[in-house]
Amino acid sequence: MSASGFRLPRHAKPLSYDIDLDVSLRRPRFSGQVTIALQVLAPKDTVTLHARDLAIQRASATVRGRTVPAAVEVLGAQQAITLRFPKVLARGKTTLRLQFTGVLSPSMHGLYLAKDGADTAIVSQCEAADARAIFPCFDEPDFKARLRWLIRTDPGLTVVTNGVATSVRTVAGRAVHRFKPTRVISTYLAAVTIGRYRATKPIQIGAARYRTLAVAGKEKQTEFAAAVTRQVLPWYQRYFKARYPYQKLDQVAVPGFDAGAMENVGAVFYRQNLLLMQAGATSWHAQKRIAEVIAHELAHMWFGNLVTMRWWDDLWLNEAFASFMAYKAIDLWKPEWRIWDDFLEASHSALSADALDNTHPIYAAVKSPAEATELFDVITYEKGCAVLRMAERYLGEEVFKDGLRRYVATHADANARGADLWAALAAASKQPVARLMRSWIEEPGFPLLSVSMRKRDGKTLLHLRQRRFFANREAMAKSPEQCWHIPIVIRVGTADGVHTQRLLMTTPEAQVPLDAELPVAWCYPNADAAGFYRMHFDDETLARLLEHGLRSLSPAERMSVVEDQWALVKNGLADIGRFMDVVQSLAAERDHMVTRTLAMRIGSLDDYVVREQDRPRFAAFVRRMFGPQLDELRFEPLPDESPAVAVRRAVLAQLLGRVGRDPGVIGEAKRRQIAEAKNPTAAEPNLAGTIVQIAALEGDRRLLASYLATYNARRRARMSPELQSRYIAALSWFEDLPTVKQIHRLVLDDTLPQDQLRLVLAPMLGSRQSGRDTWTFLKTHWTALAPKVGAMGLARLVEATGGLPVDLYDDVAAFFAVHPVEEATRALKKALESMRLRRELCRREAARLGEWLQTAAPKSRAPTPREDPTLVV
Repeated sequence: MSASGFRLPRHAKPLSYDIDLDVSLRRPRFSGQVTIALQVLAPKDTVTLHARDLAIQRASATVRGRTVPAAVEVLGAQQAITLRFPKVLARGKTTLRLQFTGVLSPSMHGLYLAKDGADTAIVSQCEAADARAIFPCFDEPDFKARLRWLIRTDPGLTVVTNGVATSVRTVAGRAVHRFKPTRVISTYLAAVTIGRYRATKPIQIGAARYRTLAVAGKEKQTEFAAAVTRQVLPWYQRYFKARYPYQKLDQVAVPGFDAGAMENVGAVFYRQNLLLMQAGATSWHAQKRIAEVIAHELAHMWFGNLVTMRWWDDLWLNEAFASFMAYKAIDLWKPEWRIWDDFLEASHSALSADALDNTHPIYAAVKSPAEATELFDVITYEKGCAVLRMAERYLGEEVFKDGLRRYVATHADANARGADLWAALAAASKQPVARLMRSWIEEPGFPLLSVSMRKRDGKTLLHLRQRRFFANREAMAKSPEQCWHIPIVIRVGTADGVHTQRLLMTTPEAQVPLDAELPVAWCYPNADAAGFYRMHFDDETLARLLEHGLRSLSPAERMSVVEDQWALVKNGLADIGRFMDVVQSLAAERDHMVTRTLAMRIGSLDDYVVREQDRPRFAAFVRRMFGPQLDELRFEPLPDESPAVAVRRAVLAQLLGRVGRDPGVIGEAKRRQIAEAKNPTAAEPNLAGTIVQIAALEGDRRLLASYLATYNARRRARMSPELQSRYIAALSWFEDLPTVKQIHRLVLDDTLPQDQLRLVLAPMLGSRQSGRDTWTFLKTHWTALAPKVGAMGLARLVEATGGLPVDLYDDVAAFFAVHPVEEATRALKKALESMRLRRELCRREAARLGEWLQTAAPKSRAPTPREDPTLVV
């Protein structure tokens, strides 16, 4: 049987693992022994379990005090081994012992050596199916068992595992660390890290002993993480009506991590920039991101760890719920952050991905570990979260919470399926939840609501029609009918204010009388933009919304107006002129999130639609529309200004620099970058990264050398990840081709952290200036690069090839036909589909945009210097 369909037999199950591992930072190999307490459920003379890239030296079973050796058959394609015994193993308890050796992985999965400059650590990453590369085990999520570690390593190092440490002794020159056993967990949650970590003083949060760990010199950057944890963990305990289920909680910033963060039981691992920050020198976005990621990982302690999906096709039960709970927890803690608006940006990315032919349902069949890895995407996380948010709004917060409490209490220390969750919510709500949610969870795609208003007998009727939305208009015409149960909250504007009206739409079309005593000026059938669907207004209804209702819409709703119109242009249901009219209607916009949405879509036009002959006119339009806003704000922050104002300044500067090519903005950025390099904490943190990026636009190899020198100095000084990453994030902004080629060479050595490589390469692939050269570099060095990027990072990198020039379509397809990436099968299909869609978009709309620029924006705003006299270099 091939790996794609392989599952372990069910005639035996593990009860506990005792893992004795000998590993060193100074050598590439490790060795160990695992003792597995086994329950034999049916008599057989074989036991099959997972092992990958491990050499099994000895294997045996002990039954009633008698030890029986086993012959080992390696099932390489299945990443498994079969132990064959001379006699049948009877029902009951048996103890397996396996001695083995392995090699540290070159990728950031299994057991590997993480590196960030001089900082190194042994780190594990077991999700989805990499525990089997550390020790032989039953590596499927429904085989839950207790786990106890014993680690032998070099003296003087800190060791963190899932369990509470009990002792450290020196034996034959090796430090032997022992730990308590865990409660039953799945193997993908196994964790160990060994390094020169420093831990904060333990504090008690409820029943949990909590610490944060970082490499030496960075331990003071953990205070914000502790503040988030102190807030979120007790709230989760109250929400779920269940105590934190494990003995301790360590959160560790490891020096190289593919997954971003991982919710290992008792030992949560993070990429450094997602846990560490320096107070007063961190952007608002980074603070919110750190808080959201910590809250996400801690939510997993109940959703994922205590109650675990039965198989990877229900991965969304883990990830969508952790995302939903994280946003909910942070919003209650910091409502002024408007964290749900940040989620909305991510949700629109999910809408874009779900509009492709090559999407997948939230619940997706999984046959292999590679297919499980592919599910860690915006559909599972963001679409799943959006659907849960819709369900909560429909059922009510208290009812929804009661259903989740039932679910956690019923399935604690066990495994569950989506049907179990629907049953718990149905019991709490007395409603047919499974029927309501089936179309959202089990079917791909989402609805497009066609919206129009008509008068009849003195009443205003809202006509709604739903059909599946595709990024390709032809696909919509060919697609069979799908019908969702859509919970809709309609905002209705009249002379006496804004009213709301609720509807559960279960049919392809609906006529809704709007409950308003006065004439209806406008309506918006997606209050708070909380529904996971797009809307297509007819011309009259859209005109009324833009004229009378725009300022009454919330920022989230205005963001969605822009995103929906852009999606319709890409699809072909609307032309570029209509979209540009919507953009211009927001010329007076002053909300930072709406401004950012506008900037992103204008950037998309610049990247993919604007013809070279129209580029000067398009840049002039950007300067004319947004330049006055930056002039209002100036570069120097005002005393006591809000973070939202600071973020809007950075968005405007980035847009005017990169797309508007405003020489005043670029010149000011160059001056301020020099000052930032000398004193990074003096720079306004929301603007600092932007000025470093803009200054790179016209940079050469000399500037690159100074950027690298600044980055390396900050790394040696153990400055916070954000202060370092300002210069890594700017590498993809260089446009000078000799400099671009030099950046490529940096990717091959150890100059850049391993977990940052795809974050440099992916945007370079999508750059007009560097995309072709970066693709050539990637092809030439693929064999060396692919193992370094990590499985999840590799899928993201393959998907980023969708931003390459469309004439490279055949080359991309041919290359990956010869160099297939199993974990990126769907990512490649999405990349190629994106290239086809961009080619069609450009063919259809590029000339129209040129005409619109000539007629609607004939006068440009001349670029003017924006030097700030308050700047002292």
